[in-house]
Amino acid sequence: MQVEQAEEPRAPGARAPGTVSPGTTSPGTVSPETAASGQPGATNAGAGAPEHPVARATRTSRTWIGIAVGTLALIVILIFCLQNRQSVHVSFFSASGSAPLALALLLAAVLGALAVLLVGSVRIVQLRRQVRRGGRPRRT
Repeated sequence: MQVEQAEEPRAPGARAPGTVSPGTTSPGTVSPETAASGQPGATNAGAGAPEHPVARATRTSRTWIGIAVGTLALIVILIFCLQNRQSVHVSFFSASGSAPLALALLLAAVLGALAVLLVGSVRIVQLRRQVRRGGRPRRT
């Protein structure tokens, strides 16, 4: 059996118990103006101020994130290689032979990435030359 509690009637414009009106602070805190004044006992825990400073990203944190992502990628690749060990026949132009499926797929992915890297590098060199000559790069 559930018992519902009725809300207590409030005057128009009155706030619910435990809430703070705009422009005031809750009990035990100091207003931002008082905190900024440097008065003794003033804290920066007033309305709107974060309790903890927000940490900025640094090179070290980015490095750790990169290491974590790289480690996860290596684990996924290792699992992929262990699950695809069956031998397949591979032929490329006149060369042919047998190789584990995982190795063949990884080699194809690496060669594709190198092709994209080559084309992208050529385009970057073209754009840098054009900027050095004083021209605006054209969209091609």
